[in-house]
Amino acid sequence: MTPFSDNPVVPINNGLEGGLGVAMYLSSPGVDDQSRIEFRRVRTISTNRWLVLGTNWAPGSSAFLGDVVAAIVKSPTVEISAALAASYNSAVFWCQLRTHNDGIENDTIWRPRRVSIDSGGDVVALLEGTGRITEVRKLDGGGVLVEFEFYPAQGTTVLPITFALSAATGPTSPTAVSVSFVTGQTKYSLTLPTLQDAGVYGLEIHAVNSSDTLLIDSASFTADSSGPDMVQDLGVC
Repeated sequence: MTPFSDNPVVPINNGLEGGLGVAMYLSSPGVDDQSRIEFRRVRTISTNRWLVLGTNWAPGSSAFLGDVVAAIVKSPTVEISAALAASYNSAVFWCQLRTHNDGIENDTIWRPRRVSIDSGGDVVALLEGTGRITEVRKLDGGGVLVEFEFYPAQGTTVLPITFALSAATGPTSPTAVSVSFVTGQTKYSLTLPTLQDAGVYGLEIHAVNSSDTLLIDSASFTADSSGPDMVQDLGVC
């Protein structure tokens, strides 16, 4: 991770000037979307597993999406806190801390946190983890095979029971399919059969347990009843 990344979209005199400090970023209450607090939409998965850059998380000023700067403290202060509005009670939101020095801001201190506060002000344990769709493949008859990875957040005690593949948008509404979470396993696949030919579907993978659902990744897919292309020029080694 780059120690300090120049942030050209931060205006002058915004609180990040004047030496070393830390800012707390929050998504708006009820906005269960990690991208709202990402810095330049650069993401790392678990502990240095891989780094994704490109069209999904393009660098640039338009990608700076932090909803709320809730608090800023300066060195040598070693704690940061913020009073939350009542609208945050019982709502899921995302939180992240980032260091800065004279107006130049670090990517992150550590991973973003998915948080919920109950009506009594206590933190509610939620599903946490990061993943991505690694491949989307056409199948005979118009179906789709989706392969994906999932890494539970380090130290989390709340784990999925299943992963579900569904079509959030599209010309038809196929029944969602699921596969069980297996401790230590990171790679999974799911199949939605018989989608409408030439129909454009918005596919979503969710981690699910008895009390929570976490969106892992999404992808667009155009169904094709002819299935995958024929193998060409098969050689023998």
